[in-house]
Amino acid sequence: MTFSQSTLAVGRRRYKPTPRITLFKNSRPCCSLTQDPFSKLMGYTKTTNVSMLEDHIYQNSDTNKEGNGLLYTCKAGYIDLTHLRDTADWTKEVFELLGKHLGKDKSITVKEEGAKRRLHFLSMDTRDLTRQDLLIIAANISYENSVWHEIATGFDFVKFQHMSAFSPEDNYSNYLGTHLAKEALTNDGDFNSSMTDNIYDFLLHNKNHPTKESVSNDLTALEGIVWKYSGFMTDLIIRNTKTYGSITSFKSPNHLKLGCSKKSLKEKGSLKVENILSNGKSASDYFDLEATISNSMKKKFAKAGKKIKKEYLTEEDNLWLIPLMIRYRKL
Repeated sequence: MTFSQSTLAVGRRRYKPTPRITLFKNSRPCCSLTQDPFSKLMGYTKTTNVSMLEDHIYQNSDTNKEGNGLLYTCKAGYIDLTHLRDTADWTKEVFELLGKHLGKDKSITVKEEGAKRRLHFLSMDTRDLTRQDLLIIAANISYENSVWHEIATGFDFVKFQHMSAFSPEDNYSNYLGTHLAKEALTNDGDFNSSMTDNIYDFLLHNKNHPTKESVSNDLTALEGIVWKYSGFMTDLIIRNTKTYGSITSFKSPNHLKLGCSKKSLKEKGSLKVENILSNGKSASDYFDLEATISNSMKKKFAKAGKKIKKEYLTEEDNLWLIPLMIRYRKL
């Protein structure tokens, strides 16, 4: 069977036709918490400052147009603006589909990242859901997509990006994007204007912002602490794999040298992943974000110590997938 046939069979389930949509096709290029030759060659080492930022552009793929890159705030530490903007856009993208597809037993194609993927909306009564509930569901789907990206790159399902899989700033940046998007979508105003304001407000609230040059110098100083370079490739020494509960930001060991105060060093930049709806259900009760397991994936899982017989993965598998990915990276 193929995705274009009248029904889609996965395991023992049969899904209704997939609407002619592909989610999450757009993403902005950037960034890794390194300053090695390979990452520079690939354009992964871009740094920025709040004074260099430009207006948010929904589904923009040109990083230069928004002033994106890695920046540092004294309260929240490192933030990857490309991740933030991507997950914000994905939240809006999903939110606009919910009215038509949520609760309808529909499957929507998702951009391939190392696997054929789909978002399946389960058959559920959605009449008691509020607008805020829908925003929470959209944000959760967007965030789960970002978690899969980190898993896929960590297993080398996506080539030449393993050096940034679960980079210390990734999860915080990813969830922050969904958080700011929920605020922007609370009313029916212009999304780009609202996101631009929300990003500026967040950054200004998070105090001093070291210069672009200071951030680049700090990334260089993190060699041997956060990242290592051997020959042609780079890899991370530290990864943040805490994806749920309270997600804490990453502050540089050189925090004070970046011009930040001792007080700001003690302040925790953290975000709590919001997934409980007004009816008491979890956002994840309404969807599955699925990835078909290929033979090459099974071989990598087996190499890391886990044999898989199932045909697809969902976000519920992340509990064992992430530790397995860490084991795989150490082989």
